[in-house]
Amino acid sequence: MRERPRLDRAVVEIMVLHARRRFDLDELRLVFASVEDVDAHVDAVVVERRLEDRVAAARGDQRPRRVDRRAQAALEPDDVPAAAAVELPRDGADDVARCEQRRLLGRRLGDELGAIGLEPELAPALGERQELALRQGDRRTHGGAACARQRCRTTAAAAGRRTLLRSRRMVRTPLNALRLAAPLSCLLWLPNACGQNASDAIRTLVEELRATGSLAVHAQPIASRGLLPRIYENREFAPAWTMLRQIDGLLEIVDESYLEGLDPNDYHAATLRSLRGTLTDLATLAPTDRAELDILLTDSIIRLGYHLRFGKVDPNALDPNWTSTRELFREDPADTIQAAIDSPSLRDFAARAIPRGFLYERFKAALAKYRTIEANGGWSQVPAGATLKPGGTDQRVPALAARLAVTGDLPASTVVAGTSYGETLTTAVRQFQARHGLAPDGAVGAATLAALNVPVAARVEQLRANLERARWVFYDPESEFLVVNIAGFQLYLLRRGEVVWRTRVQVGRPYRQTPIFRAEMTYLVVNPTWTVPPTIYRNDILPAVRRDPAYLASHNIDVFDFGGARVDPATVDWSRRNPPYRLVQRPGPDNALGRVKFMFPNEHAVYLHDTPSRDLFERDSRAFSSGSIRVENPFELAEQILGARARGRLDVLATSGRTETVFLEKPMPIMLLYWTAEPDAEGRVSFLPDVYD
Repeated sequence: MRERPRLDRAVVEIMVLHARRRFDLDELRLVFASVEDVDAHVDAVVVERRLEDRVAAARGDQRPRRVDRRAQAALEPDDVPAAAAVELPRDGADDVARCEQRRLLGRRLGDELGAIGLEPELAPALGERQELALRQGDRRTHGGAACARQRCRTTAAAAGRRTLLRSRRMVRTPLNALRLAAPLSCLLWLPNACGQNASDAIRTLVEELRATGSLAVHAQPIASRGLLPRIYENREFAPAWTMLRQIDGLLEIVDESYLEGLDPNDYHAATLRSLRGTLTDLATLAPTDRAELDILLTDSIIRLGYHLRFGKVDPNALDPNWTSTRELFREDPADTIQAAIDSPSLRDFAARAIPRGFLYERFKAALAKYRTIEANGGWSQVPAGATLKPGGTDQRVPALAARLAVTGDLPASTVVAGTSYGETLTTAVRQFQARHGLAPDGAVGAATLAALNVPVAARVEQLRANLERARWVFYDPESEFLVVNIAGFQLYLLRRGEVVWRTRVQVGRPYRQTPIFRAEMTYLVVNPTWTVPPTIYRNDILPAVRRDPAYLASHNIDVFDFGGARVDPATVDWSRRNPPYRLVQRPGPDNALGRVKFMFPNEHAVYLHDTPSRDLFERDSRAFSSGSIRVENPFELAEQILGARARGRLDVLATSGRTETVFLEKPMPIMLLYWTAEPDAEGRVSFLPDVYD
């Protein structure tokens, strides 16, 4: 019986090292079909452990592993025992040649016959060792008889320029060397030209992503650890990008993400453009290159779609009270992404899948406008000085006029001559002040001067930040919801992406800020009572009662113990620290909540409500409350929410003085946000002061 030699175990290790990521370790056994099964466990260091994991992979372990380069330097001579050198049977070459199309192993065979060329990173580590002794294992016949053991020695050359591993048995005769080199050269030298298809390479990369939770392609981290694998699993790992026009379409919308205030490089723009280059046919790419390009493209469209749909920043990360569903589109996101890739136009698909209302488009237009201003050199600073009042004269008037002309507050055709601060320029200043949340008195004082001298780059970033916040909200054109802009002191009702109603509001003072969160309004209360919150009880009411014992009676506030029994205020020792009582203000025109409150249960005890302090709505800055939102036109808001026919009933209930609860037919989402920029229909942008800064 002809002896069927066993594969040198050191060679097996090197082959597996080469196969570490690009090739299918699951099918490695097929390559060894022409030689005796490799069944010996090897004690060796690899991936911070030992090379035995690699042998396990070679025996059919389906888990892909990657080599830790730092562990390679720890490879010692005694860590790699080896069997006798290989002498393939004459028909072995044919068997292995049929496996060539799997192209599972390594990148190349060394320049010399019988020498296995290692990757450059590994060569220096072995080159530092002048000799690597390989202990010979048993060499058995096909029937299992043991053969005599031999010793072999291989010299490692520095920097990998000379032979790295050489078994004496390998090069004992030219014929034996040729028999070994012929099949291995096909496997190791031409992995990309002989048959492993792109699907196999994609599967290997996807399995690595699944197993390790991370993957980098062309030094670009793959962000989609869940959706991307599902897309390829649905496709049985076939490439998703089959035409160059698909790639070009993606690159177009990636470039256009700049107009949305996003960074195209977040979507691998530079790398993808480099890979696209002058490529004329995807079929000409090597399978591994095709797989890596395909995965990079898919990760790009997933990441871009997610950012356009929800925003780049998760609002939950900014405030844990933010609660919003973040499901990608309305269908299975894997199906949606696949449909986007297959669509004739990615731009048109995105417009249909993620429609935007007019307000979002205004933000985009404003961003483009201010970027143009920045590209043209921005605006010059107006020098500091005394307050410039209408009718006065000042050497800074020409600089002021030039500054206002850049942003369109002063018509470009207007000529301002001399140093007189006349009516035309005063009107322009008033418009500027109104856009920046300042009292429009026409006087250029410190606050107005500070707003004038904010650099254009800061305004660009301010618009980008507000576009991001808009993406949190303007993603469902069929929805109806309320938005409170805390910084702008405004309440909006939006339907299908458009503002259909607005009113002024008062928000929390800087030391009692209105929180940012999302909730659902479920009911409103007409003629509500007001249970004094603990903070207001401790910081406001208690000091007032100590100063004026009649304070509670004059404000219609009753005192209760925590058992619910009414308590006579005259019997309470208000000098005690935080007396244990509950204060409730009776319904009426002087109630702190006014005649109606809108409830969206939350842990902050914050809600919308009417107020008796109506004169404060005339102020430009309206941060006066203790955290809740006071609404200027509460009954109009109720009519918008409940319908026009409900208004009459609400008026009757308010007049009766009875406390009544009215439930909404369906919950109304409400979002308390913080926008510091608002564009109008004419393209003017209001930049609002940061009241909580």
